[in-house]
Amino acid sequence: MKKFITALLVNVISLWVIDYLMRSIYIATPNALFAIAFVLMILNATLKPLMKLIFLPVTFLSFGLFSLVINAVVLATAFSFAPGSYITGFPSAFIASILLSIANSAINSYIE
Repeated sequence: MKKFITALLVNVISLWVIDYLMRSIYIATPNALFAIAFVLMILNATLKPLMKLIFLPVTFLSFGLFSLVINAVVLATAFSFAPGSYITGFPSAFIASILLSIANSAINSYIE
């Protein structure tokens, strides 16, 4: 349970930082922020592995770069579930997914 709450808080902080840095992303309320973080955790545990399995040949042929597209699709899907939040388009989701990975890694390394 402690690991789940830690991961949720790391996602919340990372999403808040990305919301602050990017104008193309808008999160209206703290409730929407927590909802996006929670949905993102669920999608990362369910949809993302399924998409990686389905698109394994494409990922292999692109030397793993297609996984960035998968991350962007998962992030855009998470934003679509939370009312009061939006991403303006796929390029914004792509850049935000890269920034989210960097922020999550930095926060997790600081915690450990």
